[in-house]
Parts: sequence; structure tokens; C-alpha cells
Amino acid sequence: MPATQHPVPRSLGLEYLDVLVLSGVLGVATWVIHKKRSRRWVVGLTAFTLLYFGFYREGCVCAIGSVQNVALGLFQNGYVLPLGVLAFFALPLTTALFFGRTFCAAACPHGALQDLILVKPVKVPAWLERGLGVIPFVYLGLAALFAATGSAFIICQYDPFIPIFRLSGSTSSLAIGVGYGICFAPRCRGNDTISSRSVPPVLAARAASSSARKSRCASAEWERRSLRRGSLRLWRRIPQV
Repeated sequence: MPATQHPVPRSLGLEYLDVLVLSGVLGVATWVIHKKRSRRWVVGLTAFTLLYFGFYREGCVCAIGSVQNVALGLFQNGYVLPLGVLAFFALPLTTALFFGRTFCAAACPHGALQDLILVKPVKVPAWLERGLGVIPFVYLGLAALFAATGSAFIICQYDPFIPIFRLSGSTSSLAIGVGYGICFAPRCRGNDTISSRSVPPVLAARAASSSARKSRCASAEWERRSLRRGSLRLWRRIPQV
């Protein structure tokens, strides 16, 4: 893999512009997915995200890589976490908590690129898919560990799509990024939220609580009716004088 290539630092105003654009995309995506229910609008937002956060901003900063900045800021006293990076870390998480996977559906340039170049997904056995499903969590944990110790930002160094966004790197690195997107189905995308709505954790917990209350109420009502039926049968058995 090529060495990490950092984009030219931006002014504070342009950094806040990135945050504003991200907030706007997340807001529109939330409305489109939960109210308008239009796949065409989601595709349009995805294309905009790919052009702006992918090729124009060269994939930096991204919500995935911001985990490393947060870890570095928590464990290294000499590092000051930029507010823009903090926003890229917090906004997708907050949106996912209350509205589901709207960031994955329309605001993630990495997922957008996968959707664009995905041609022939390779289907693997279930046991292998379960094993591969552990890798992202291990990789994220290692990324936070490496960043916290000040060693490296391995997400940025080994991201297969960064050379595509920056139109740089060796031929082998570009081939790896394109081959990954063409052959392997993306595992983190949320465009299926149109056909099968993603239930936000807050709403899921509220629905579970409501379902539990309804279940308790139904159980109590059933017990009351059973007692009334039992009392009625007992009363009918008593000889009438």
C-alpha cells in the first residue's frame, strides 16, 4: 500500500462548510428515507456525497477515520481534536441513534463508491461470512489502539478506496480498491432502508417497551376475564334456593 497522502489543510471556514454540508445531507437523507420514501432521491444524495466528500475532499476527513482522531485526542495530551473532526464523528452516530442508518444510505462516500462499481458480488458460505463479519470490529479496535498510542492511522493507510478518491497511488493499490468494490458486496451500506426501513435504536427501544406494556396489560386483562369466568361457573354450580 502507498504511504498516506494528506490533502492540503483547509481554512476554518471551509472546515465548517464541510460540517454544514454533512448536516444538510444527513437531514435531507432522513427526510427522504422516513417521509418521502424515494430511492431516486437517495441515489442523487449518494452521487453528491461521492463527488463532494469522495473526490473533492479526497476522502478526508471521514466519519470512519474520525474514530482515530477521537482516540488520539482522548489518550494524547498534546493533540487537540478539531471541532470539524468531532462533528464528523458525532453527527453520524447521533443520526443513527434517532433515525437509523441514514448516514450509510446517503452520506458515506466509501459506500457510495462501492454501490457505483459493484458489478458481480462474490457469494461466500455462511460460515465464512460470519467469520469475515468479525474483521471490521477487530480492525476498528486496532485502529483505535494504534491511534491512541500515537503509532499510526491504519484506517487511512490501508483504506482501499483512498487511492481512487485521490487519483494517486500505485497501480496495485488502485486495482485492489476497484477489485474489492467489483467482487465483494458491501457489508455496511444502508440503501436497503427504503425497502426495509431501518428501525433506529431509540424507536426500537420505545417499541419494545410499548410492546411489553401491551403484553402486560393483555396478560392482566386475560387474568381478570379468567377470574370472572371462574367466578361465574362457581356461582352457577351453587344450588339456587
